[in-house]
Amino acid sequence: MKKLFAFLILCLGSLGILEAQNIWEPLTIPGSLKGVNSQGDLFCIKYSNPMKLLRSQDKGETWDTVFTGGIGNCIIGKEDRIFLLCDRIINYSDDNGETWLQTSPIDEGTGYNYFSSMRMRSPSNNILVGWQSPFIIWTSDGGATWDSTRFALEDHQEIKDLIVNENGEVYVSTWYSTRSNIGVYHSSISDMRNWELVAFEGIAVKSMAFDPEGNVV
Repeated sequence: MKKLFAFLILCLGSLGILEAQNIWEPLTIPGSLKGVNSQGDLFCIKYSNPMKLLRSQDKGETWDTVFTGGIGNCIIGKEDRIFLLCDRIINYSDDNGETWLQTSPIDEGTGYNYFSSMRMRSPSNNILVGWQSPFIIWTSDGGATWDSTRFALEDHQEIKDLIVNENGEVYVSTWYSTRSNIGVYHSSISDMRNWELVAFEGIAVKSMAFDPEGNVV
């Protein structure tokens, strides 16, 4: 009886694994996937000539072109605003890519003015922070004005990840080949030039995120 019971448990466990596998569906992505909005629409960049931002509203069955031109990077903000980077110009859309507006050009600031491949974070429509190590650029007024700074405290110190919340609290994780002056640094969107080492001194942190309670993980 015990053997039969164990066999039934094993069979039920196997069925559970198979059922878990069935929740996944293969998607056809004709480019580099850049984000999913709150309605489940997919967005990807097709690296053609010219490049295109494509949108799918049916889980990848069909794709519509919503932007054509020189595209550097794209993210979907937490309020579903689409940010599309073209060199020093941020194009954005609040209607799922149907129409587009532009922010002011990103200020040259540090003298580094080519941000075509920078990564971006946006916790709200007013705050956008981008980085391409060792430089950081940011706006807190929806792109009307920009500021920028060179983050690296030493040569070869590299920004591995950056996160920012709705309150403008910014965390940067760093990597450095000699393992000195690396870890997680903190500043605020109102400062961004004074950084405090707050965690993992001497450890390279590759990726960070906020949990539902707002803690850094």
